[in-house]
Amino acid sequence: AVAAYVVSPNGAERLSPLRMTLRIGRRVTDAGVSLSQPARQTTGKALVAGRSGDATTVSFDIGDDVTWLRFLVE
Repeated sequence: AVAAYVVSPNGAERLSPLRMTLRIGRRVTDAGVSLSQPARQTTGKALVAGRSGDATTVSFDIGDDVTWLRFLVE
């Protein structure tokens, strides 16, 4: 699992979600990458943008709340 968190420069105002692209240095299984934001009680899936022989690139929205990514690698 990987946790991703972005802190906005203005703590009084929520950060609009930003699209993040992450390259994972292993090939993720066909199950994909699940997302969880516990503070908002939301779940979902990251978009698998590409796979190469030894890496996987995923895209997802990130904001002021911790986003957990869970995945299995081959």
